[in-house]
Amino acid sequence: MIKQHLVLCRPGFAGALAAEFADRWGAESPECGAGKVVHKAAVAFPERAKLPPLAQTVFARQYLPSAMRCPGSDEAVVAFVMGRLETLARRAKGKSAPKQEAGQWTLQCFAIDDDPAIARAIKIEKLLMAAIRARMPDLPNQHAQIFIAGPDEAWVSMISISAWAHAGISPHPGGMRRMRKVPGAPSRSSSKLSEALEFLKDAGVEPAAGETAVDLGAAPGGWTLVMALRGVDVTAVDHAELDLPAASKMKGRVTHLRENGLKFRPDEPVDWLCCDMVMGSRQTLDVLAAWMRGDGLMRRFVVNIKLPQAAENPWPAVKEALELFAEHKSRWKILAARHLFHDRSEVTLLGAR
Repeated sequence: MIKQHLVLCRPGFAGALAAEFADRWGAESPECGAGKVVHKAAVAFPERAKLPPLAQTVFARQYLPSAMRCPGSDEAVVAFVMGRLETLARRAKGKSAPKQEAGQWTLQCFAIDDDPAIARAIKIEKLLMAAIRARMPDLPNQHAQIFIAGPDEAWVSMISISAWAHAGISPHPGGMRRMRKVPGAPSRSSSKLSEALEFLKDAGVEPAAGETAVDLGAAPGGWTLVMALRGVDVTAVDHAELDLPAASKMKGRVTHLRENGLKFRPDEPVDWLCCDMVMGSRQTLDVLAAWMRGDGLMRRFVVNIKLPQAAENPWPAVKEALELFAEHKSRWKILAARHLFHDRSEVTLLGAR
């Protein structure tokens, strides 16, 4: 059975993912330019391809290293996975696993987003857990991922716990980091910023009480709320009304300026720039470029750029953002562009000095 590296993304963006890998890493690793779209949310690469670190990609959500396609019924998938586990257990018998691996194993069985295959993933996971309890009290030290791609198709990836730790694979099933809705948030956009801040936290950066932020195009106030609840003093810039809860935690933390977010500049640099304005990606990048110029008007930023309609290839618009980053990389410790789980037709740009 052929093994391939399977790379997952948001449904509908597999073409953009393949274009990104070919453009950014195809010269260094020709196999990265040989990605084949095998699902609306997955691209398969030759096993010899040297994949970039997941956090450095834009459209990739999750890696399934050395994955094998497993067509057939639920029972066929369970039989295939159990067969692989039993083979690995026999090979490991008599070998001493590294101390940090002893007794460790993980099993993730999932479908993408709200795909109807989720029900099948839940069923297969239950069948697998029952089979494991009955037949394999001592599991090999493996991280097993099972991507349910449809009613009669699955992809199975198994790697050792130590290899998983060094592969930069997301700990979240399918790379889907689901955020709880922020209490009192006026829109779903609060989840986008919450997820972006978790990404920065993974890199050692997070908002602190007493810091300052500017939220451009703030209305109805979802992003302003997220920052204010973290103790940040926010200047919310928007001609429209804000819809924020009258919570004690918010008192005195939000200043609403009815000004044009495109033209607004603070008198003094701030700690954070937040921007989720509904406009073309070029306009947003022009605003970000102005804030980044010279010593910059902020130390950190979370900015969303809107992608072209689905009929267009979104990669060129994202590439413009990466070109902007290349111009300023010497002054910034972190510069990243990520198509986060809570993003739809947008990409989140993140930076920290």
